[in-house]
Amino acid sequence: AATGGSNVSFTGPNANGTDSFTYKATDGSLESTDATVTVNYVKNDTRGDCNGNGSIGAGDFVATALEYFDSGDDPQYGGNPAWWSIYAGGYAGSPIGCDSNASQNGASNTADSVNVADIICTVRLFFGDACAPAVVVAADVQSGAAASLRVANVVASAGAAVDVPIMLHSNGDLAAAGFTLNYDAASLRFDAADADGDGLPDALALHLPAGVQAWTQVSDGQIQVALAGLSLPLPTLADGALATVTFDLLDSGSIVRLTNVSAGDTRGRDVDMKAEDGAVGVVNHSFFMPLVTK
Repeated sequence: AATGGSNVSFTGPNANGTDSFTYKATDGSLESTDATVTVNYVKNDTRGDCNGNGSIGAGDFVATALEYFDSGDDPQYGGNPAWWSIYAGGYAGSPIGCDSNASQNGASNTADSVNVADIICTVRLFFGDACAPAVVVAADVQSGAAASLRVANVVASAGAAVDVPIMLHSNGDLAAAGFTLNYDAASLRFDAADADGDGLPDALALHLPAGVQAWTQVSDGQIQVALAGLSLPLPTLADGALATVTFDLLDSGSIVRLTNVSAGDTRGRDVDMKAEDGAVGVVNHSFFMPLVTK
């Protein structure tokens, strides 16, 4: 830190981190108590260079997906890390590089700083195309209806293997989608085995057009999925069953909840996406109220 008259300035390094300094103000014989200022600074990486290696490559597609899956615990930002501190999570992504569409989500709201729209933007930048300014658009503005993702309600008895469709209503031009399925592992069992070696759990079927890449992470009670086109012209996601998840029903069943829902269009813009939970098993549908979130 440096002082100049009544001004205090700080020049941070070209890196990601925090620093602090202490100062006091004086006016003749009067002086203030010590005050401490904490400064957050980020490396000036190129938009799209999520892994911060100095260039935009295919590794940045994966890096952006990893940062999308990387959760935070900052209560000020709805549990998500602020955009300038995403490097401090499980994956040390570049705050500027991973936010390829320059949305800076989390700066003034609780949205995820990095989502699947950033993957599309990185793909466009990799191929030398421009990426649209960061705005949130409603899919199909003429009809006024947003895109939606819904867990289908499925009735079954304990002991059954249950196929649960995840239904997409794109209502527009979607090139990417991401979501987390949350389920009660005491009621539903998901087999994460990949016997066919395709990189995806066999109990998760994704219904995708050619050119769309999928990333998944599975933990007890949670399935994370990110989907994005990786070739130009960018393929788009069709309405209907986006995925089918097979659960073994252990008891009367439970609610399967959708969180961390995100969508992006072919220009790399965030798209408004609503989510609806579903009931699996013999949960009393008379008392089941779907949770719709944005």
